[in-house]
Amino acid sequence: MSTTNKLEGKRCVVMLRCSTDQQTETSIPAQRELLADFARTHGMSIVGEINLEGVSGSKPGNRPDLQELTNRKEIANDFEVLLVQTEDRLTRSGSGHTIWIQEELRRRGIQIVYASSDTPEGQFSNTIRALKADAALETVKSTSLRSTQGYQRALESRNVATSTHSPYGTHRLYCSADDKPLFIIRDNKDGTQDQLDPTTRAVLRTYGTVGGKPTEHYHKQKSEKVYLVPGGPEEIQVVRLIYQRRYIEGVGGLRIAKELNAKSIPASMGGRWTQRQVDVISENEAYTGVSVANRTASGRFYQRAKGSPQKVELDPMIMVTKRTLPVRLRPPEEWVRQDQPYLKDYLAEPLRSIAAERIDTVWTERCRNDRKKRSYNTHATSQYLLTDLLRAKQDGRLLKGQTSGLRGKYVRYYAHAISRKYPELAGFPSHTFRADILEEALLSVLSETLRAMPDLRDEITRIVRAELAAQQPDTADTLEQLQQQYVAVSKKITRLLDIDSDGAIPEVKVKILALKGEQRAIEKRIKETQQAESGVDALDIDQIVDAVMVRLEHLSDELPNLLVYQLRQVLAAMTHTLTADMMTREVEMVLRLPSTAVNDVKTAISELCLQQSSGSPTLWQTQLDECLVLARIRCDYERLCGKPCFTCRRLPKAA
Repeated sequence: MSTTNKLEGKRCVVMLRCSTDQQTETSIPAQRELLADFARTHGMSIVGEINLEGVSGSKPGNRPDLQELTNRKEIANDFEVLLVQTEDRLTRSGSGHTIWIQEELRRRGIQIVYASSDTPEGQFSNTIRALKADAALETVKSTSLRSTQGYQRALESRNVATSTHSPYGTHRLYCSADDKPLFIIRDNKDGTQDQLDPTTRAVLRTYGTVGGKPTEHYHKQKSEKVYLVPGGPEEIQVVRLIYQRRYIEGVGGLRIAKELNAKSIPASMGGRWTQRQVDVISENEAYTGVSVANRTASGRFYQRAKGSPQKVELDPMIMVTKRTLPVRLRPPEEWVRQDQPYLKDYLAEPLRSIAAERIDTVWTERCRNDRKKRSYNTHATSQYLLTDLLRAKQDGRLLKGQTSGLRGKYVRYYAHAISRKYPELAGFPSHTFRADILEEALLSVLSETLRAMPDLRDEITRIVRAELAAQQPDTADTLEQLQQQYVAVSKKITRLLDIDSDGAIPEVKVKILALKGEQRAIEKRIKETQQAESGVDALDIDQIVDAVMVRLEHLSDELPNLLVYQLRQVLAAMTHTLTADMMTREVEMVLRLPSTAVNDVKTAISELCLQQSSGSPTLWQTQLDECLVLARIRCDYERLCGKPCFTCRRLPKAA
């Protein structure tokens, strides 16, 4: 009775979770019905639902719903209770995650209620729930152990295929325990499956619906064995073309994808071919008559292995931060190979032997534990100084850093991601820009601009005067008047809160939010007025300008000695726009006076000079676009003695 009284009249959000697709059609509706009945019995109103179909409870990093829940509470504040069926429906990540969720929600005023839990409320309720959470985690571990062990045995006895989906250009042949062909399963691009006669290929039955779930597909019987067989003739010809071009003619995946798109050949799932799709096909040895499993692993607790499953030790930080666990490459001695006798003649000799040898070499090298991984670092330590600055003139997209050349002799470039792969879609050529040469040219012209800063003293003085004048208080509103306005707005908010203390009336809630915004604006004006009355007029403008000039001259002297990450910061601060013409390779750069040149001159001055503030955003944007421009540079692309070069010159600034 006491529980009913505590929950009666409260608003709740229900959480429904089921980790396996096979059970969602029954588990989710059952949970929904149970929670609705609980809410109705206890006088609660359901205002929302969190539906987590196919979401594992054992991966704490894969729970964005918790953030969405807290955001809803902070913004809408339309519920007080999270209603869950049992503790293991909330999470299966152990006691630590359970207690963390509980305390984080409680801190935001959200109570968790378990509709079917037998945990008694009282002093030791948290202890009992922690034990239940650890027991749920242990259940997940034991399930993982059994499933990996069973799947390994099924692989070794051919009761499952080495891949979940049939490779492009193949179907799955199901045979009886004595290898007698029963039927063929063909995966269609619309999400359905066809059961075919193994001899005539006539359609016997169709499984699933268009756009339906995999649970509607054919479910293999335990005694059935699975083989791969050639698919449709059109797809077979595409696979043979890819292998011929890749391993006999030495053509890369990107070029092959462009050729297939030019012939209007649809990709495996429809649409256009990509380099990745071509590489997946050309690196799959199943077409040579042998398929491989256990080459990669992504399990949390165990991974398949001969004899008994191998226990996995993952970094705890990965467990709580990653939405998907990283895929790990495994050494060749742990692979499981299956002969595919029906695919022995898929490729003609000598193409089949050449491809098999090349593919085995690629994967063996890729899975070596001591293999040095190629770095694609795009962080602050990256060697690409123009990252997030250089844009294409034609479409405004950022150019990405890439390397090209022989191993050990890589050369850095900036390239347009779309035009590099599909220039016909981008509408302009796939030109690249030699990174080291372009960066050297731009740093050189930047250094020249900084050395010429004394010529800009008058302009900097004008900018400082304009900023100080703009931040003078409005004579129409004195400090006393602003304080009176603040008190009046506060009284209006208090009256509205008295009318609607629970926030149940949307119109009142909107008015309160608007008044709070007006209140914050008045607070800012009061602060600006107080600063102005404390001695702004007495500031020495020449002192500010002198400090700016000294700061920029120091930057000019130190520019050749800066580290890479420091150069990136300087370019980001001083570059207003940097555009590259993909047709002519001409580069244009607009340099601005950085706000850092004045922000750190003196604490008192930093609050006044050239800062972006919500009080005068229009003035700041005008200064950024017009007044703060130091130089406009155009770099023309040339080739001198066979080498690329950028000839840079300063342009007159716009009037």
